[in-house]
Amino acid sequence: MVRMVVEKSPDSVLERLRAALAGTSGRLAEVREMVEAERERRRAMNFAFRPLMALSNHADGSHFPTEVRDRLWAEISDLQPGLVEMLDDRRLADGAADKICGVAAGLLRDDPTSWTQVDALDLASDFDLVTRLRDLPDLLPELTGRPSDEAVTHFRLVLRDAQAMHEDGVMRVLRILSAHLAAHPAQTLRLVALSAPNAEQEAVIEGSELSALVEGLITRSEAAGEVYLSIDPASASEAEVKAADRKLHLAVEILAEVALTLQLRPGGAWATRQRTLRRRLTDRAVHDMKAALKAVEKALPLASARIARGMTRKAPDLEADPDSPAIGEAQRRLILFAGLKAAAAILGCAAEKARIGETLDLRLADYVEEAVNRLNDGEVEDRARAARLIERAADFLDRLGDGALATAARRRLAAAEQRAQEDPLGSIRVA
Repeated sequence: MVRMVVEKSPDSVLERLRAALAGTSGRLAEVREMVEAERERRRAMNFAFRPLMALSNHADGSHFPTEVRDRLWAEISDLQPGLVEMLDDRRLADGAADKICGVAAGLLRDDPTSWTQVDALDLASDFDLVTRLRDLPDLLPELTGRPSDEAVTHFRLVLRDAQAMHEDGVMRVLRILSAHLAAHPAQTLRLVALSAPNAEQEAVIEGSELSALVEGLITRSEAAGEVYLSIDPASASEAEVKAADRKLHLAVEILAEVALTLQLRPGGAWATRQRTLRRRLTDRAVHDMKAALKAVEKALPLASARIARGMTRKAPDLEADPDSPAIGEAQRRLILFAGLKAAAAILGCAAEKARIGETLDLRLADYVEEAVNRLNDGEVEDRARAARLIERAADFLDRLGDGALATAARRRLAAAEQRAQEDPLGSIRVA
């Protein structure tokens, strides 16, 4: 049972176990040996299968499930222990790793029906490409950044060799590399643009298998955008709002990458779809910015306060409910507002974002200053309620990314609490 736990533990947990078990003896030493053996197994497997490991670690993972990966490695270790041992020799490691992948392809083809969790023949074709792909993961930062002529030439040679090995070799290589770019999937378009001369032009893409990849990313941007467009922060949970915010980032990232990397025909279907999505996202983003300001004003309302001879002015309503539904809605809307920091520039509403952001900062800073002053002046009956409202304002500032203002608000509140404790007239202690 302990061995099973060790084998199923993520790498981070395994490292913590290793540190905790260092220097142990007795039965715990046996567990330490299990941990070390599992670390070594993963190290060797990660090296041998490295180009395809991203397929296994991908959020989907259906193309190369971890169960299939571990079974393959176990069978290879039994059949070819010598090859596995050769991975420890730096001079022989790359050659041994390529041979291991050849063995893996053979195992998948020998009895494809026994691999019920995966298309064994399709996965075997990916293993065929590993020899040519082995150094590409290290080259990806350059290929997606400022590639040299040598890097581009090497990449195109790999694609040519892959196409010679399999009819769909180019798409296989791009699919494998896109798994390595899972954090920024839109960057796969940069590889498309590098795949051949003029490959960034829509006319060239349309006549090739690359059109499926571009179509897939554009469809993905639309699907992600719909999640954001359909979210209602007034009724959704905070987790749902955060998920919608992530989808917005994905949609906008693809929008920006398509515009930056590809040369689409202005009146073409892809350009029209992307333009429509951009307009819808921009309209919704501007709406969310304004809604965030209104939500904060509702959550931390102002009320008329008398100043002299019937004259009044607006001041923080410190009798408001610090746990009202309006507080939760404001918190959720501020998640979307803060998330628009990067997206607003791409969507063309950065100026509106800055203007409303400044208004929010000023509104919350003024609220905190006046509320604390009233605490210090003894003008508040329910000091505990007022303190919680000030803490809510600080939380809103945190959500806006204004950590310095939030810290200042909490320090002023703490000072007011200390002053109340030291008040010789016995002011009520701030909660």
